Amino acid sequence: MIKLTDSNINPKDYSYEQWLWINAALDRTQPVLDGKAVHDLRKQYNNDFVLLVIMAILAAIIYIKVEDYRMELSALITIFGIYAVTHIYRMITLKSRYERFLGALPADTEIILDETGFSQFEANKRTVHVPWKDFQLCFIAEDFIAMKFENTKYRFVTKYSKEKEEQILEAFGTWGNVDLVKHLKVENGKMSLK
Repeated sequence: MIKLTDSNINPKDYSYEQWLWINAALDRTQPVLDGKAVHDLRKQYNNDFVLLVIMAILAAIIYIKVEDYRMELSALITIFGIYAVTHIYRMITLKSRYERFLGALPADTEIILDETGFSQFEANKRTVHVPWKDFQLCFIAEDFIAMKFENTKYRFVTKYSKEKEEQILEAFGTWGNVDLVKHLKVENGKMSLK
């Protein structure tokens, strides 16, 4: 059994930028694993929004110039418009999602990694248990350690320390699969595997 050192999560440990990188790792896992650099969520949302606006403008120009296919083009403009509004909403709500994340952090936690898997205790009561078979990935970066699990929306995030990294590698080597642990680097506004 490995009790993760200093697993209490302090909201001051996470700046808004660090939270964006944590989400970029957990939400855009596949591109990172495929060797593609991932930008933080704001840049991704901005790029998607610009692309949608350009496509909507092009569809509108074609709609005005060409009398054939007006029904199809108006449907495309509507679809692009809905996506654009959705992206605007996501960009606006990023900050409030960050504040909800900070507010939901448990104050007194204890994390145990043992032969049964991952367990989180709050006030000496187990609140989360995930067996080893449900581990999807564990990311280790300079600022944070994050675990992603299958069959649950729960994600574990803690501030990085060398001691925690060693404990996690030992636990995954003993009971889990050490191949699930991925080291990340953030350089020049991009995240990728080390």
